[in-house]
Amino acid sequence: MKRLFLILYLMPIYISVGSSEGKPMDYTTMIKDRLKRDYLTSIERLIHAVRIVESGMNDFAVGSSKDVGPLQITPSRLKDFNRQTGKNYSHSDCFNFEISKEIFLFYASKYGSTPDKWEMLARRWNRASQWNDNKGLQYWKKVKSELNKLI
Repeated sequence: MKRLFLILYLMPIYISVGSSEGKPMDYTTMIKDRLKRDYLTSIERLIHAVRIVESGMNDFAVGSSKDVGPLQITPSRLKDFNRQTGKNYSHSDCFNFEISKEIFLFYASKYGSTPDKWEMLARRWNRASQWNDNKGLQYWKKVKSELNKLI
């Protein structure tokens, strides 16, 4: 199945690219570039940028408002998440990147996770009900700066 996926995914690259002026093409570089480009268009790109801004990629970060983990989950957000999903995560579970990511994606699904919704999503992640204020805008600028570094 994996082989079929790779063939179907990479065949258009192989077919569409030939040699230029008699020079052989570096297909490995082209494949890596395509995979990187497609990765960078996903919600994973936003999660990565938010993770840098929130915790500097430190899964064990603790903030001043008792927010913890790589995406800085607050106690109130965790309580809300557990209530809405029926989960029973503890605050210490939020040091686990996969659990923090699950919580982030839960809220992303509510607000929209397409690139045109990323600003609102990031601002709501940081400021919740006050997302539309100047602090929310400053936060978005930091996240956007990290997003631009990923291109």
